[in-house]
Amino acid sequence: MRLDHITIRTGDLDRARRFYRNVLALEEGYRPPFSDFPPGAWFYNSQNDPVVHLSTSREQTGGLLAAMDHIAFRTTDLENTIARLRENGVDYKVEEVSEVKLTQVFFHDPDGVRIEVNFVDQESEAEN
Repeated sequence: MRLDHITIRTGDLDRARRFYRNVLALEEGYRPPFSDFPPGAWFYNSQNDPVVHLSTSREQTGGLLAAMDHIAFRTTDLENTIARLRENGVDYKVEEVSEVKLTQVFFHDPDGVRIEVNFVDQESEAEN
């Protein structure tokens, strides 16, 4: 089993699109023409997997955002990721987990979803 995708409700689809394209460097791609779902967008990783689905707001069924702590991605090129965060004015925090040679970068998307990006065997001097 593996994580297939995460769906994020957003009140500003264009702003969320820019964030996932510009900050996480995900590629917006095909989204089926659903007739009974609100407008949205699908973002794909470099293996062409649709990993983030955006959906415009609709009635919320409970406290999903309050219950969800974060979403995590694993990727490479730590320095380029930090450069994109800086270019887009996104506040972030870098944590080094030296025991397992892991660097973690934490930040929030425009709708308040906490994002963790993990880098194995990459260290950075690039603190916020």
